[in-house]
Amino acid sequence: LIVRNSNEIINNIGNFINRCLSMLYKKFDGKIQTIYVTSVERALIEKIDTSLKLYIDCMESYRFREAYSHFSDISHGGNQYIQHTKPWELKIEDPNQLYYMFRIF
Repeated sequence: LIVRNSNEIINNIGNFINRCLSMLYKKFDGKIQTIYVTSVERALIEKIDTSLKLYIDCMESYRFREAYSHFSDISHGGNQYIQHTKPWELKIEDPNQLYYMFRIF
């Protein structure tokens, strides 16, 4: 169970980070401009903040299974957001939306 959970965390976080950095370097030469976030991005940020606080609380209280659940929520939320917004298609349609996405991460 520990190995499975560790592998899942590593795969999810690794996938999320790789997707973000690859698109950032490919589309914008590794640079992002200052932008304003939309309500969708703000909701994601709030969800991640909540999950992170719960994760820290669980880790400090030695509730590791519950902590894992909150940590997974963070990586799953980020990956779902990327899948939903399809940033690889946004450069052509709306480059500002792609900037929004990268600013969040």
